Amino acid sequence: MLIQKLHSAASVALCLLIMAVMSPPVTGQDKAEGPEEKTVLTRDGWTIHFSYWESTMGQDAPVVILLHGDKTTRVQWKASGLADQLAKEQYAVLAVDLRKHGDSQPPEDAPPKLKTAKLTRFDYEAMVGADLEAIKKFIYEEHQAKRLNMRKLGVVATEFSTPIAIAWAAMDWAKKPFDDAPTLAAKTPRGQDVQALALISPQDSVTGVATTQPLRLLRATGVAALLLTGEMNPRAARTVQRMYQGFGGDQQDPDDPRYYMTTLQKINLSGIDLLTRYRDPQGRQAAMFAVLSFLRKHVFEHKADWKDRESRLN
Repeated sequence: MLIQKLHSAASVALCLLIMAVMSPPVTGQDKAEGPEEKTVLTRDGWTIHFSYWESTMGQDAPVVILLHGDKTTRVQWKASGLADQLAKEQYAVLAVDLRKHGDSQPPEDAPPKLKTAKLTRFDYEAMVGADLEAIKKFIYEEHQAKRLNMRKLGVVATEFSTPIAIAWAAMDWAKKPFDDAPTLAAKTPRGQDVQALALISPQDSVTGVATTQPLRLLRATGVAALLLTGEMNPRAARTVQRMYQGFGGDQQDPDDPRYYMTTLQKINLSGIDLLTRYRDPQGRQAAMFAVLSFLRKHVFEHKADWKDRESRLN
């Protein structure tokens, strides 16, 4: 395979992931049904649009949130085939338009400064603290209705949305549980649900949202991470190495890896194109296969039974 060995253990682990996904996945249906188009309202009044593929596994269904890349929309995930494949493998899938992208446009009564297409630090911060929190509330409601299991949650993000995903995952893990039981173990959690992050052509930061501190927090949680980029995207290649170190990949147990990274040699592709246009010498979509296998191992197969998440204080 045309893979640069940035770190031998990580490269071997990624190759094992790719080989593992070559076997046909267990699916509950021959053809994924089309998604439902849904909206959620954020705490600051934005309507966030997303496409939702409901799983037939009910309360056992793992969940994947798909976050688009630069100047694109949630439609990229349908076009790439990833969303439909995840649905065939019985994930509950949410492909989201973050604010000022696709259908998630400013409210009609928003002041003119918010209606500009330019993204500001306030937009990026609100993607973390408002947009994804509103999506999480929807996931919570589906969990309580036993249509999915929010304790088995993964995120796939590309380009600018990668720091958004990292910061949100860290925020979710930092949430204190409800004070509704005498011991910490018995308390109802508010978060700690994100189990895996697949980050494609990652960025270090966007204005107002950095990744250094969130990575340190996530390192202590056991959240798994897959880092992918092309060699001819040097900025992303450097980011992959830094994030791998930030997660603690150099110190991980080689017999039980949770962190994987690779730079595809001589590849001038980024974001969603890495998944759809890159082919290995055998003609396989190796990057796409790696993402699917990573999610299968660290989300689908994650051991976490459905539990009621409503606080006993209610």
